[in-house]
Amino acid sequence: MTPLGDKKEGRAGRYVAQPTGYRAFIPASLPPEPPVDLGGHLRDLLSEADYALGRLDGAVLTLPNPDLFVFMYVRKEAVLSSQIEGTQSSLQNLLAAEARLNDPDAPSDVAEVVNYVRAMNHGLERLTEIPVSLRLIREIHGKLMHGARGGRLTPGELRTTQNWIGPGGCSLREATFVPPPPQGVPQALSDLEHFLHIENPPPALIQVGLAHAQFETSSSPGPCCICPTTSSNAAPSITNACRRCATLENGKAGSHFSCAASSK
Repeated sequence: MTPLGDKKEGRAGRYVAQPTGYRAFIPASLPPEPPVDLGGHLRDLLSEADYALGRLDGAVLTLPNPDLFVFMYVRKEAVLSSQIEGTQSSLQNLLAAEARLNDPDAPSDVAEVVNYVRAMNHGLERLTEIPVSLRLIREIHGKLMHGARGGRLTPGELRTTQNWIGPGGCSLREATFVPPPPQGVPQALSDLEHFLHIENPPPALIQVGLAHAQFETSSSPGPCCICPTTSSNAAPSITNACRRCATLENGKAGSHFSCAASSK
């Protein structure tokens, strides 16, 4: 994938000038042309990854309660993904909040991590009824944002404004990375959804990796941002939810960016 700060074009996509003077990154369509070369070093990496997944699957089968393993994994992921966005809550804070233990020292943003877990579980449950799709992504985003920072900004809806990554207060022309304009979001997500269900797909890990990169560089269900001042170790990043200052005011409002799914 093209590094965010690199304005060169490549197989990942190209930068296209917009009428208002800035350049937006338009990701290449999927499946990629030419197809991914699964030989050489990539073949070795894919083999190692498949082997590691096989070991994990075998280890889970030996556990007396595999659901407990999944239970903790989902929560650890929720904490780590939320910390990217500037939250301060730890795994202990999350478990205490879910157990409804009163902790006066708990960070105020622990509710957002709880939301993450609820959204993830909702998505997993819905997979028994509907496939991975734009509809499901929007549902998960709505659950994720319910009652959280940014919850007033049409959770579960496609964004209708331009967003970007960059230092706090930067303009679109100064941004490090600008995803496609809002009018390109529906088609980008439609193409992504189609790729997830194509006939004769590439190996699962390759397909997931391409889909992840495409989602993060193309669009998001709703307006998203991250403010680099939220946390001393919260670097501006593409992520999976609007968390702090997601309104555009004359092209300035923290560091705006396209999200991913997240889930993470």
